[in-house]
Amino acid sequence: MESTSGILFQPRHSGSLVPPEEIIFLSGILVALALLTVRYEEIGGNPIPTIIFDKNPSLFHVFLLALNVGFTAAVMTISLRSKNKSIASVCRKSAVVCCVFAAGVGSCAALSSNIHIDLSSVYSWFTW
Repeated sequence: MESTSGILFQPRHSGSLVPPEEIIFLSGILVALALLTVRYEEIGGNPIPTIIFDKNPSLFHVFLLALNVGFTAAVMTISLRSKNKSIASVCRKSAVVCCVFAAGVGSCAALSSNIHIDLSSVYSWFTW
């Protein structure tokens, strides 16, 4: 006799209870709402949150770009996962990579703001 214990709940993804694209989607909305509530300062003609990005305003732009690409890839995954699973898989992977990168940039900015690390030597690696 065949077991029917998994008929009511069968995850369509990697075995977790909540798909990663939905976690990224919700966390992107929460981060956007949190960014709306923090205090900004005009640095170089751009509004920069003074909590962790005051010393490195360019990291804020990198953080926003990575978060935006990850959020967009998560939305694409949610809309494509039933129609085209292979493209949805590529979008899911890129969403996870972009959000991990955004978390790394945020962590780097927080550490440099709290520990007062000079990141100018890191910037020189990426200059053309």
